[in-house]
Amino acid sequence: MNFLKNLPIKKKLLVSIIIPMLAILVVSSILLFQGFNKYKNYDKLEVLMNLNASISHLVHETQKERGATAGFIGSKGDKFKNILANQRELTNKKLNELNSFISSNNLYTILNEENSNRLKKVLNEIGKVNNIRSQVDGFNISLKNALGYYTNLNSMFLKYITLTAKQSLDNKITLETMAYYSFLESKERAGIERAVGSAIFGANKLLPGLQAKFITLIAQQDAHMSTFETLAIKEAVSFKNSSIQGEAVEEVNRLRKLIITNNNGQGDFSIDATHWFKTITKKINLLKKTDDYLSEMVINDTITKKEEALNKFILLTTFLVIVIVLTLLIASYNTRTMIESIMKIRHGIEVFFDFMNRKRNTFEHIDVRSKGELGEIAQFINKNLEVLEEELEQDMKCVGEAILVLNKLEQGSYHNQVMSMPANPQIRTFAKTINKMLLNQEALMNNILDELNKYTNYNYLSKIENKDIHGETKKLIDGINALGEAITSMLRENKNNGDTLSQNSKELSSNVEHLNSSALSQAASIEETAASVEETTASIREISSQAITMQELSKETLTYANEGKNLASQTQKSMEEINSATQEINEAITIIDQIAFQTNILSLNAAVEAATAGEAGKGFAVVAQEVRNLAGRSAEAAKDIKELVEKANLKAGEGKNSSEKMIEGFSKLNEKIESTSEIISSVTDSTQEQSRTISQINEAITKIDQLTQENAKVATNAKDIASKTNDIALEIIKNTDNKKFN
Repeated sequence: MNFLKNLPIKKKLLVSIIIPMLAILVVSSILLFQGFNKYKNYDKLEVLMNLNASISHLVHETQKERGATAGFIGSKGDKFKNILANQRELTNKKLNELNSFISSNNLYTILNEENSNRLKKVLNEIGKVNNIRSQVDGFNISLKNALGYYTNLNSMFLKYITLTAKQSLDNKITLETMAYYSFLESKERAGIERAVGSAIFGANKLLPGLQAKFITLIAQQDAHMSTFETLAIKEAVSFKNSSIQGEAVEEVNRLRKLIITNNNGQGDFSIDATHWFKTITKKINLLKKTDDYLSEMVINDTITKKEEALNKFILLTTFLVIVIVLTLLIASYNTRTMIESIMKIRHGIEVFFDFMNRKRNTFEHIDVRSKGELGEIAQFINKNLEVLEEELEQDMKCVGEAILVLNKLEQGSYHNQVMSMPANPQIRTFAKTINKMLLNQEALMNNILDELNKYTNYNYLSKIENKDIHGETKKLIDGINALGEAITSMLRENKNNGDTLSQNSKELSSNVEHLNSSALSQAASIEETAASVEETTASIREISSQAITMQELSKETLTYANEGKNLASQTQKSMEEINSATQEINEAITIIDQIAFQTNILSLNAAVEAATAGEAGKGFAVVAQEVRNLAGRSAEAAKDIKELVEKANLKAGEGKNSSEKMIEGFSKLNEKIESTSEIISSVTDSTQEQSRTISQINEAITKIDQLTQENAKVATNAKDIASKTNDIALEIIKNTDNKKFN
């Protein structure tokens, strides 16, 4: 500041002009820079909004491909084959359009490194789609993994849209982008709903966990749509409400109820999966209509904001250039004229002081012809200089006498007066004022000394009158009176506080005794509660131990069931081998029967020959008869064996059927045991979690018990403090009674 203080007027004016001009230039540069950045931000947002639209188109197709894939896997390839093939072509088309947009707009040069890496990451993820499609065609991927791939891919694309909101400097664009993102999230959940519903209707049953997944997706759609309606403008919400309605929406709601209200979990909906797919696709197309509307709305708003920013930037640039030029011209002219007038006034004042110092016998008038403030100052100086010359000598005499009186006043004396009268009315008034002040101050000082003497004797009943007194003296008197009132108020408050403190200390003592009694009772209750919680903890630990034992028994039962299933399979195999052996025995018996028949014929022929031979053939006839008898018994035995073999064959068939039923039964038993094991595992986890929670509660009760004991100690200390407080109150009342006050 000393540097500026020592500068000539011309340089000071120059500095006073340069600093504002520099400030204007700096502010102008900042405003222009901000305006240009705002324009560039909107330009960048326009590209990003178009990127969002392209991503939305691609996600819409991947959503449909996900639904068709779910229906294809769920129906084991019986349905959705042609739909899936056509949909893949549409997805490829939108993917090529996205890649073309990224390449044509050089997005990687616009985006920062982090966002570029994210975009490359999601594009790398979608590059795996052909491998996923091959696995789907060969049924080498589960429904869960297939849906998970598309869902994760869509999620990565949608999260990338939120980056636009982060890079926006406009609150409206940010809100519209977040509303658009919430709507796309709701639409994505609708796409997942289409896929899950296609899988359910394609399999014609509720696969494990899909019903709960289906209900969750509906709730998530409603939540994201509620967020959209909160953030979006009224026109967007109205367009959404008017667009998403009709027969397709009603039919989707009807099909939803079939899945949600299927309590037995067996399915059997009798609904063609393609009907569900086409119906909800119509609804999602309505959502896509709103999607396109929102995207176009945000893009148009961004373009409008961009044009407004550009126009404002141009207008601001033009305005600032004009302001700077005009400011420089006006400042230059004002500086030149002001310096000329100031230099003339300076010269005139120098001449006058030379006259006052007796260096000159005459003085010159200041020649400033300006009609502004400097001209008026010059004329005023000229007029007053003429008067001052005549009155100066007379005034100096009065001023000298006044200085002597004031010097005595500085020493504490009020008995002096200014006797001479000057020519200057102001100095004359000054002299009268000094005389009057001295008289008033003398009388006032006496009153103050009397009042302070009363205060010394603890008498605060009177006050000093302060009429017609102003300024610091009035403040002094008011301060002394205020001091008396403050002391009086303090004494009254001390007396009142003593009475109140005495009463409150007695009440405090009573309340502390009650608090002490309550604290002891509370401690006893807490100890009983802690004992009950400890018993509950032991019970839950016993239940947890039994649940673990049940889980181990369930695993052993599952092992035995698997062994039973293996034994039943071996039994079935043995029955098949027995059946094959009985067939071979049956063939052998047939051969034996044929041999017995041939033997019987031969024995008949032998008997005929023996009869022809007469006596010589009798022995041979006996042998022939025995052979015939043996052939008959062989035939009968073969017949009996055949019947037994047929019965064995029948029993072997029944055993085979029973084995098959046993295998089927063991398979169902395995499923039930696995379900039971999962439930027991869930119970085990729950009881362990309850045990930990009860332990925490037990610890909390122990801490409460400790705090209750501490409260009882504090209550006892508070009782002692209340007693001491009562003694202090009585002492305060005694002291205030010895003072005089109102």
